[in-house]
Amino acid sequence: MSPQEQAEQRRGQRLLFVSLLFGVLLNFPLLAVFNHDGRVGACLCSTSMCC
Repeated sequence: MSPQEQAEQRRGQRLLFVSLLFGVLLNFPLLAVFNHDGRVGACLCSTSMCC
């Protein structure tokens, strides 16, 4: 495997990690909307739908 191919593979892995991280962070408030168990972290969003 050439150094250029290795760099492209690392770039692809980094993009995958960043996209998954953003996906989790963007969907976390949606999970809080449906979490009404009274557990810690159940009301993390500031909308009227929480709690």
